[in-house]
Amino acid sequence: MLIYTLRHCQRDAGDIFFDSSLNNEGMEDKKRVLNDLHLINPDIIYCSPYKRCIQTIIDYVVLEDKNIIIDNCLTEYFDEELPPGQRKIGNVDTLDIWDTIKQHINNGQEDTITNDEIDREDHDQVRSRLSSLYNSIVDNEQFAGKTILLVSHKDPIEMLYRINGREVHDYEMGEICRIK
Repeated sequence: MLIYTLRHCQRDAGDIFFDSSLNNEGMEDKKRVLNDLHLINPDIIYCSPYKRCIQTIIDYVVLEDKNIIIDNCLTEYFDEELPPGQRKIGNVDTLDIWDTIKQHINNGQEDTITNDEIDREDHDQVRSRLSSLYNSIVDNEQFAGKTILLVSHKDPIEMLYRINGREVHDYEMGEICRIK
């Protein structure tokens, strides 16, 4: 089993909505990501429910007729900068590309974390949810010999690498790295 991570492409950091879309640079950069994805050819794709993550992967998913598993365990880690009450999981139903992607969506561990839980989650709880997801993938016998891709955000990707005792670096937006 090979496991890769992909950090979403560039978003508008000045967007007042945390669940923001890719900016023009990110939309352009996802073309490069599309080429990189063809090199690893993932069999199974897990994705954060945030727009920027789905927009990063959707061209590959549609072109290759793949499914993505939207899994809330890959959602962003909210630090103290975002006050409680504003910490929300992305809602894929509101995406402007919903009609394009709905046939490619399989829900993952949707019930493992809710908006209420994420609103008060700390660093250890984030690590726990990511460990749980990672172990469920590694322990799944159906995934033996498969290539898995996890599409997420900087902090969850860094935590996944720490969980695996791997060296952490500054993951660039649109960067694909092998974790296992």
